[in-house]
Amino acid sequence: MRMNPDTTILLKCDDNERFQRMYICLGALKQGWKQGCRPLLGLDGCFTKGYHIGQLLIAIEVDANNQMYPVAYAMVEAETKDTWGWFLDQLAPDLELNNSFAIVWISYKQKGLIYAIVERFPNSEHRFCVKHLYNNFKAQHRGLLLKQILWGAAKTTPEQDLPVYNWLAGKDANHWSRAFFKDTALCDMVCNNMCEAFNAVILAARDKPIITMLEMIRNYLMTRLVKQESVYCYSEYSGNSTYQVRARGDEQFVVDINHKTCGCNKWQLIGIPCVHGMAAILSTNHNPIDFIHLRYKKESFLRVYTLVIYGINGPKMWTKSNEASIQCPDFRKQRGRPKKMRTLQSDEFRIGNTTKLRKNYVVVRCRKCGKEGYNRVTCERRGGGTDSVRGSVADEGGSESVGGSQADEGSQLIGGSQSVSGLQPELQDG
Repeated sequence: MRMNPDTTILLKCDDNERFQRMYICLGALKQGWKQGCRPLLGLDGCFTKGYHIGQLLIAIEVDANNQMYPVAYAMVEAETKDTWGWFLDQLAPDLELNNSFAIVWISYKQKGLIYAIVERFPNSEHRFCVKHLYNNFKAQHRGLLLKQILWGAAKTTPEQDLPVYNWLAGKDANHWSRAFFKDTALCDMVCNNMCEAFNAVILAARDKPIITMLEMIRNYLMTRLVKQESVYCYSEYSGNSTYQVRARGDEQFVVDINHKTCGCNKWQLIGIPCVHGMAAILSTNHNPIDFIHLRYKKESFLRVYTLVIYGINGPKMWTKSNEASIQCPDFRKQRGRPKKMRTLQSDEFRIGNTTKLRKNYVVVRCRKCGKEGYNRVTCERRGGGTDSVRGSVADEGGSESVGGSQADEGSQLIGGSQSVSGLQPELQDG
């Protein structure tokens, strides 16, 4: 904290002076949030994979380049309403979240998180990740068409009757559809991918001891601050800085370039002129850059990343505290081999060995019976026709098939039920 002023580090122990929780918000990230980030925060929790089992809670922002911007993180014992509430209680004063109308949250509807947000920020907008919503939706409504309808309903910006609304009647559209989002956050994100990206980056740190894990995360954040559709539209001036813009098909919207609004609602939602707004702006010979929100400007972007997370000395040089020593959290060994990778959904696949052909959507056909769904190894177990004769047998007089006129009346054509062993005497006589 001496090297990084304005940093907040809070440590909580239980009644036996045993480690319970730890919250960290680095000063540079805190100031970057205040100076140039949009008021949208993604919340997520992930398991730690070391000997001290717990949860790592994170709060992620999006910068002017639509990249993830970690703001704060905390190590807690479990993901509950109490721990999420404690995390939000520390986050609110650090980011000066005094007005709940001015903040937007996006999450996976974690345990207790919804209630924790409602209690502390009753007037804020809370978006739910549509990818998580679809995973629940496809359990009862499978098929590519229904998937496309759901995602189309989530990504549409004008308010309209949604094609799958009857299926989603129990889900408030304000949480998952762009058409019902507020324009507070200047962002139209419907997925919480930024949290998934951060969890993937710190994967190697999550199986380390607590102090080592937190140091690896701090080092990553320190180095990260250093690095760092074409549509034909026709506009017609209608007076008082407003334009009527016609796009492909029967789409038509009203654009006001002074108030930076468009009837499609996308300009207000993300702060960048949509294609309809661009058509109106270009017809006036103005520079489109002048109509972009200040949060996207170079100055805002540089203010976020000009701050510094300073390096610190090693543990041997840390100042000794006069307080009672903190005990390690309870040791709990999980059954089986520890998982290192995230559990994939049924429609996901892991990109790994690119030399092996993936078998997604490949139809397996048995070479014995010709049926689909299994191969020749499991044909007998599936009840396939393993004892049938295939092909034709030619005798000395020509190519007449076995089971033809020379066979008994009870025999059948090739591919029927007559066995090979029953035909052997006739084949030898012929």
